[in-house]
Amino acid sequence: MEKQPSTCPYCNAIQPAEVLHQARICCFRCGETFANPLGEGITSATLASGADLPATNPPKSNRLVGLAVIGLMVLMALGGLGFALITWNQRQSRHPKSPVELQAARPNVPADLPALGYLPVDCQFVAGVHVAEMLKDPTGSKILEEALPGLLGTALRAVEKRTGFALADIDHAVFGIAMDGIIPQLTAVVRTRRSYDLQEIARAVQSKPLRHHDRPLFRIQFQPAGGGYLWCADEFTLVMVLRPDAVKIEDMDRIPATPRKASEGLSESLRELLETRLRNGVLWFAGYVKDLAPIQTLAGLTRLSKSDAALLTNIKSVALAVVLEEDVTLMGALEGRDAARTAALESYLTKLDFPGSKSRKIIGPPPKSTGPEARWVSLQVHSDPAGIRKTLEAGNLVLPRLFSRKP
Repeated sequence: MEKQPSTCPYCNAIQPAEVLHQARICCFRCGETFANPLGEGITSATLASGADLPATNPPKSNRLVGLAVIGLMVLMALGGLGFALITWNQRQSRHPKSPVELQAARPNVPADLPALGYLPVDCQFVAGVHVAEMLKDPTGSKILEEALPGLLGTALRAVEKRTGFALADIDHAVFGIAMDGIIPQLTAVVRTRRSYDLQEIARAVQSKPLRHHDRPLFRIQFQPAGGGYLWCADEFTLVMVLRPDAVKIEDMDRIPATPRKASEGLSESLRELLETRLRNGVLWFAGYVKDLAPIQTLAGLTRLSKSDAALLTNIKSVALAVVLEEDVTLMGALEGRDAARTAALESYLTKLDFPGSKSRKIIGPPPKSTGPEARWVSLQVHSDPAGIRKTLEAGNLVLPRLFSRKP
């Protein structure tokens, strides 16, 4: 029978004969200690005499163990992949997508605000405030030191009250008004700087969430009448639909389930106003009067004077924006329904008092012009934060006053 050498079970090195008499052997190669498989009492003399050594089992190959481990890992990987594929839809539903339309907008460009993508297509009037940009600017911060007056101020206060978000938590907000007969429907879209807490919103609106397009929807009640809905469109976007009469769930159908790209979903008239008349601004208002009848009826229900109500018949479109430069500038353009009414608008603006203004310029149509520009009157008022606030408080710009509350 051949002599059986002793090998290290850790590195498979054959051990020298002079250590085979030891009960435990220290491998000369790897330094590991192991029990002598040949048994105790094997002496050097025995080895030298050539006597047969006790039979031992041949060392087991590590290849089999390695193959078993690799096989188990492959089975676990395949099982994990299968589970991931099966639960893909369920896991995706728990993580709201952030569509490209909701990426950060270019600073101070009204038409680029992502929140516009949620406004209904039938809006006639839109307004917006880029809060984050105003707070970054020392002049803009002064304008926001106190609650804004007028239409935007009222809308922002409603947002803060109904969502629980402070002004500093808001990136930007847009507001759209669509006329349902003589009843205005207000849609407010708020893009926040932090994700919302459902419990926080539930406390603010004092209601439990429903579901709309598989996202939380809260009912809002006004006293003594009116109300609306607040829809959590995604992790950073809240959409409110408010009406002074009875609100219905069908009113939410005007809101797209997936946002359009910024202003692309608005009417052609509003898109043109935003892209050509409001190229810059952190605080702005734009609108067009499609049908005079409901506007005139609504004017009779508000605080507008007879002269202001009569002035509405002259206006076809209006665009106003607060621009932050070296000072604060109110830029605007009004379109008359015809040449005669445009002349009346120019006269009205020329006589109009802008409180706190440093300088102002009213520019009428070019002489002898007959094209579309013959119906436009532009204004440019340089002021400071206090002057802009006084102008907004005075409410001399007719269309914003139309939708402001009575004092």
